[in-house]
Amino acid sequence: MTKKKVPLITFIAACAVAGSLLTAGTGAAQASTSAETPMSAVLSVRYNGRGRVRLLDQNGNYQNQYVSRNSKWKVFGYRQVNGQTLYRIGNEKQYISAVYTNLGSRPASDSGYKTENSGQETHLNGTIRVSYSGRGGVRLLNGQGQFMSQVVKKNSLWHVFAKKTINHEVMYRLGSDSQWIPAKYVVWVASSSAVKSENAGQYRQNHMVLPAGYTRANLLAAYKNPWTATTMKAASKKGIVNNVFYPESKADDQMLVNPTNLTAAQHAEISNFACRIINEARRQVGSGQLVVDARTQKLANDIATEYQNNNKGINDSDHYIAGIVRAAQKNGLYITGNAVEDEGGFYAGDTVSMTMLKSYIYWNIKQMLFGGAISDNGPFNEFYHAGDLLNVRGEADDYQSGSFALSFSRQSSLISTHFIHVSQLGFSYWK
Repeated sequence: MTKKKVPLITFIAACAVAGSLLTAGTGAAQASTSAETPMSAVLSVRYNGRGRVRLLDQNGNYQNQYVSRNSKWKVFGYRQVNGQTLYRIGNEKQYISAVYTNLGSRPASDSGYKTENSGQETHLNGTIRVSYSGRGGVRLLNGQGQFMSQVVKKNSLWHVFAKKTINHEVMYRLGSDSQWIPAKYVVWVASSSAVKSENAGQYRQNHMVLPAGYTRANLLAAYKNPWTATTMKAASKKGIVNNVFYPESKADDQMLVNPTNLTAAQHAEISNFACRIINEARRQVGSGQLVVDARTQKLANDIATEYQNNNKGINDSDHYIAGIVRAAQKNGLYITGNAVEDEGGFYAGDTVSMTMLKSYIYWNIKQMLFGGAISDNGPFNEFYHAGDLLNVRGEADDYQSGSFALSFSRQSSLISTHFIHVSQLGFSYWK
């Protein structure tokens, strides 16, 4: 079984993206092209013709992918190809011509794309509703207090990751450092009133409850054809909001950890936390239980090392197959593709509290289970990760138990999370 990758990452959670970007391409052609320049912004598609705007690859070749007018997309970089500026809104096969965007062709000179912080950031983890009585929506700002192009709709729900004071005003971070909303436009959802990581009076064990309609049969149908999975989409909308993270202990609040330099005890703590949450969901669809063990933890750690040593991560267009295979074979697991990893991610500094690390993992699991959601608003149209985590794919290892471990790799402040699980069938390849 080869696993498919659809990027799931916490820092993109609030981007106004119409759906997950999937790879589809044509052959490359010779082109006059410059190296890509990194960039962080949100663009709007501007197009007055019929239909939608067709995307290109890094060489200027048209792809079988289109984006709708007025849709908004996160920008990761830009380059010059045959004299025109192209913005990358996904992988290397997902560029859009600058002429069809609101950004124009001179991104480098715009100081609005800088994302420097102007205050101390405090971690939060909860859900807010946008409260705004004016016309239109609320325009977001970056961490320097400059307005961005992204607008969030009134009454929409968003996951909150942090707060800080910007230009003497309290703001909440909904995703990346380019996605801050003023506190005056925010109302905390009642079910999320206890999820602040610094709230020391609300400790409880976390759980994962699958809503009505989230059944094994419905998940299998959604895994095979997510575009017709109306029941699973409706269930996922409830699941992403109803399952709320809570700090579990004062010790977790006080323990500072480096995700990519955990002690053995810390590895065991976070792997067992993730395994417990996933197992609760597996029980509800009738799948066997996963168990954290030393052999799978070493495999997970070696896979993370491959990613980090080769500068690979969640923002790449696919899993790092070569690294996964090398790490697996090093550990005596003889596979030729990715049969063990699901991947998520988040942004973090050198250290975070164990509470915050667990909250990031809890959010990644929610994203995987509930339709590949990048925010509390969806889009709820990707169920490959759910099928993998819960062993519901219509394959020989469905229902089986197995082993599990979690590990992390780093690219600057971007942390990739490696969910590694091996089914009983997979044990036959483990020598």
